Amino acid sequence: MSTPSSRKLNAITKGLPHLAEPIEIAELSKQNWNILLEDVPLPVAVIRRSAIDRNRKAMMSYVREAGIELAPHGKTTLSPEIFAMQLDDGVWGITLSTIHQLRVGHAAGVKRILLANELVGPRDLDFVVKFLAENEDVDFYCFVDSVEHIERWADAASRGKLLRPINLLIELGYAGGRAGCRNAEDALTVASAISKFPQLCLQGIAGFEGLRQYLPAEEAQLLTDQFLEYMKSVIQTIDARGLFGGEEIILTAGGSALFDIVAKSFRALSLSKPSRIIIRSGCYVTHDSGIYERHQPARLVRQQADHHTGPALDSAIEVWTYVISVPETGRAILGAGRRDFGHDAGPPRALKSFRPGSTAGMQELPQTCEIVSINDQHAHLAFPADVNLAIGDMVALGISHPCTTFDRWTSMLIVDDAYNVESAITTHF
Repeated sequence: MSTPSSRKLNAITKGLPHLAEPIEIAELSKQNWNILLEDVPLPVAVIRRSAIDRNRKAMMSYVREAGIELAPHGKTTLSPEIFAMQLDDGVWGITLSTIHQLRVGHAAGVKRILLANELVGPRDLDFVVKFLAENEDVDFYCFVDSVEHIERWADAASRGKLLRPINLLIELGYAGGRAGCRNAEDALTVASAISKFPQLCLQGIAGFEGLRQYLPAEEAQLLTDQFLEYMKSVIQTIDARGLFGGEEIILTAGGSALFDIVAKSFRALSLSKPSRIIIRSGCYVTHDSGIYERHQPARLVRQQADHHTGPALDSAIEVWTYVISVPETGRAILGAGRRDFGHDAGPPRALKSFRPGSTAGMQELPQTCEIVSINDQHAHLAFPADVNLAIGDMVALGISHPCTTFDRWTSMLIVDDAYNVESAITTHF
């Protein structure tokens, strides 16, 4: 894969003006495009440089102060340019989920990969074994939660005659959640199975509390605390049996909403070996205007009580669109829909509007402006009588759950605070 600055965008790249010739990302700043001057067709997804830079700095300051590591989930952005930012920031590694994502990450220069998923297909397993044999500088870890997984990995390692052990983490889960051992007995059985194969090494324990983020903050915290107590009990049991194989024990959980609870809980553990606590927050880099923003006040209160600062994160993604119709009083039809933003964690928020050619400047929109319906290419915005919206006005939408907006765009423009186009990122979903 080419370096971030040498990647080219072309005339059929969504969100760009018509281009007679492909253009390198490094050349975008020379075009003097400005979103508010309508130099770029709408809808367009932009990343505010000031916000993403603040988020990167705030999160890295937090993990260093907390004595933990960050392996951000790459499936959030699947962007080589953002991976490069995160690696430059000093993250421990990048979390990925599939073989496709592994290939994207490695092509972007990722050398430490945490595959937060169970692999079962023989072609996938054989690919990893061959990949590890050919790339000795890559540090690779993968989740397992059953003896069947262990046997499949051992068979693949034998077929490929791999000379170094495959690093595995036992995933723990909870009833109604995703993958993961539901009880300590099953986890201990998996750990014992790993110890029987010299081609495999049990490096640690993993979990994912992130599905709790869809609950109210207080309930999410209670259930996460309970899950982490289960995780700690299993970790101590496996450690007491001497089944961890590495020089340190990896403890990883921590999505983008409740990572501080994970860090505090794991830091309280005392084990026979040094431990490395790794959170996997992927959405911190852009944050959002929805689910993660709603969880942030409770997190900041918790962290203040624990004498930690922040990270106070800002929403960096905006999807700009036009008001294309005002067919009824108090209802505007916007020219962006589910093809342009995710809505799995709720509809976007109308943040602000701008009337091209007007001297009035940016208008902050109240929360009484609400997206009430979404179609493929349209969003229905209900707005109160004291808000002035007209055909041709530009509206900035703040999204919820960045993962499902990044995958709508093959590129996103990076803008300064005046909405001048500085650069871009690409995605590879």
